[in-house]
Amino acid sequence: MPELIARKLLNQTKYDAIIELSPHGRTFAHSFHLDQAAKGKWNVLVWNDYEAVMPLPFNKKLIISQIYNPILSQQLGVFISPQIQSSEEITRITQLFLAEASKLFKYININLHAQSQIPKEFLPFTKKKGNYIIPLNQNYESIHKSYDRETRRQLRKHAEKHQVQSIDNALVLVDFYYSVFKEKLGLNQKLHNQLVRIINAHLENKTVEVYGTYFGEELTCAVAFLNTHKRLTSILGGPNELGKKTYAMHTVYDYVLRKYAGQATCLDFMGSELKGVAAWMRSMGGQEAPYYQLAINNLPFPLNLIKKLR
Repeated sequence: MPELIARKLLNQTKYDAIIELSPHGRTFAHSFHLDQAAKGKWNVLVWNDYEAVMPLPFNKKLIISQIYNPILSQQLGVFISPQIQSSEEITRITQLFLAEASKLFKYININLHAQSQIPKEFLPFTKKKGNYIIPLNQNYESIHKSYDRETRRQLRKHAEKHQVQSIDNALVLVDFYYSVFKEKLGLNQKLHNQLVRIINAHLENKTVEVYGTYFGEELTCAVAFLNTHKRLTSILGGPNELGKKTYAMHTVYDYVLRKYAGQATCLDFMGSELKGVAAWMRSMGGQEAPYYQLAINNLPFPLNLIKKLR
């Protein structure tokens, strides 16, 4: 059976090696990311000598210890050594991990990566989450043709007005994001500080690239892209009002797609359940690539009802 190992006792070298080498690895599972995103509150289920791992971020709400999905951590789950290739064995190991996690925690609400092989007994507890990707195993011309007609027209219209520049300062990105979304989303200073720490951790580990679009002297859009496992993942960002009018967000993505066409597996939009956002992803040629949400509520009555209501 998988063994639960506390974060402070984790062999970090072996753990991060599996996340890096796993064919379905995600940077959201790296120790440096979870240390910031989960505020250090995460343990790990480990199979044998780190042949497979499952990070378990946890917190406590309503006196309930629970497994949850930390901020800016789209896909977690079970990560398995590339030496284990049998589909049947991968499914069996995943079953053991999910069964052990559900024994340790009565309430689980976590996202599993898109390549997860869900055992049939856990399928009733999962649902697909909407996400879009753009495959990058093609040239830029093919990618550009997949944009919708209006996107191509607007990119041509504003091409000479925009300048895309790299941003190497987490505070610039997060401050801009807050200037656009603070009131709309009810964001607070505590979250602001955490976002800065997460982006800084990725900058220090050279796993993120941040780009800004300038319209004249004004920064109109800023977006951070994780760049690991030959996968680009949009993790944080957006345009201001002028940026919306001038297709600044499209410009940033077009710049990144041009830069990495043929060099990576895909660009991951990081998904959205909002129809308008999903439509925007499709306008850039996004293709559906859902991942999974695992939700298990084994709390005793009446806590199970309270948690369900919340």
